[in-house]
Amino acid sequence: MRDLHDGLGGQLVSIVALAEQPRDTTNTIGDAARAALRDLRLVINAMEEIDGDLMLALGSWRERISGQLRAHDMQLVWSVQSPHGLPVYPGLRPRHVIQVIRLLDEAVTNAIKHSGASIVTIMIETIAGPDGDARGQISVRDNGCGFAVDAVNGAGTVQGRGLLNMKKRAALCDVTLSVTSAPLGTTVSLLLPPDFPEATQGG
Repeated sequence: MRDLHDGLGGQLVSIVALAEQPRDTTNTIGDAARAALRDLRLVINAMEEIDGDLMLALGSWRERISGQLRAHDMQLVWSVQSPHGLPVYPGLRPRHVIQVIRLLDEAVTNAIKHSGASIVTIMIETIAGPDGDARGQISVRDNGCGFAVDAVNGAGTVQGRGLLNMKKRAALCDVTLSVTSAPLGTTVSLLLPPDFPEATQGG
């Protein structure tokens, strides 16, 4: 409910405000309405019962971003490195799925807006965690121009605020977020927890 309020609710308020302006805002309203529809689909998909199998949610997400990238003449490479993809998470709940998908959406959106990339690679794998346990990892990698991560971290820029918001979102579900960048591209990695927490911060 909170995610609907903050995401879709805010977008609908913007659409109403645009519609009430005297000048022609038809194209802008159309873009805002499509964004609101994507947000609604995200929440609906996240509510589906997936029995702890995050790969099912990622399959739906893959279909959505494929069209988004094609619209920007960008190629999607989908790479599943582990035989079974990600581990099954008994504690996985819709609120966790929404946070993970929103993090991945933000990474892809940043690649579209800022990188100038032609290829976005999604890599899904199971790796050994810090304690030797099996940990799922999802990475979004582009072949764009890169940026100075240290300069952006904590800066009051759009990218700086975006990274800060991603870190806060990752903390809500015990995901470890890492961002690396160089002139040959940027990689955003989500190291998933051994299992997801019963309750997110703030309820």
